[in-house]
Amino acid sequence: MHIITKIFVVFAAILAVLLAALSVAYSTNADRIVAGYKEIEARAAAANATASEANSKAASVSTDLQSRLDEMESQLRERDDDLADFERDNQRLLADAKQAEAQQASVMSKIDQLGATVSTQASIIKSLEEEVKERRAEGLRFIQREIELTDRISDLSGQLEVAIETNRALQEQLQELRDTYGNSSPSVAGGSGGGQNDGNTAVRARITEIRRDPGSGRLLAAIDAGSNDRIREGMELTISRRGSFVGKLVVNSVSLNTAVGSVDTLNRDVSVEPGDLVTVVTR
Repeated sequence: MHIITKIFVVFAAILAVLLAALSVAYSTNADRIVAGYKEIEARAAAANATASEANSKAASVSTDLQSRLDEMESQLRERDDDLADFERDNQRLLADAKQAEAQQASVMSKIDQLGATVSTQASIIKSLEEEVKERRAEGLRFIQREIELTDRISDLSGQLEVAIETNRALQEQLQELRDTYGNSSPSVAGGSGGGQNDGNTAVRARITEIRRDPGSGRLLAAIDAGSNDRIREGMELTISRRGSFVGKLVVNSVSLNTAVGSVDTLNRDVSVEPGDLVTVVTR
């Protein structure tokens, strides 16, 4: 055999040994590689599932975030609109404030003018008050004087009326005396005619009862003379006691032999008593 052939054979043998070793190593590594590949595939599948789940969650989160983002953008637009409204209101309020300041300045000016006017009016009112006080004092003095004069006139009127009534009572008593002694005293004027004196006849009566009218509170007096004695309603009679004038009796009601009337003492502090004489001259 040729040497080269031998060399080739040796190389072939070496290569065969190496190939066998490589085949063993390959078969060993191939199982490990296949197991690793399968494991990698399983991990890849798990990773893909995890990634899909993550993508799904991410999509959900993205959708939620997008919804929130849209909501926040809507709220932001509303805030922008509100801000614009606030700015417009602020501008309007500033304009109103400037107008109010102008009005305040005008009002303060008017207040100053009114203050001056009020001060002037106060001085005028004070002078008027003093004048009114003086006029009032004069008026009060005049009224007091008028009251005093009125009281004096009332007193004098009462005294005059009392004097007149006293004189009337005396005249009635005188007439009664004339009527009584007319037949025996020819010197008395008008003594003829059986006690007639110019057609006048004196009526004498006595107070029999004194009472108060429960309705009006007036003092009433009853007398023992009536229509038979020519007493009439509205007639004014004179009340006297021992020749002194006491008061008047204005007849309110009349019967045949009695009459009742209201007592008027002319504001004097006198009393009317049963037994007082009542006289009147009838025609």
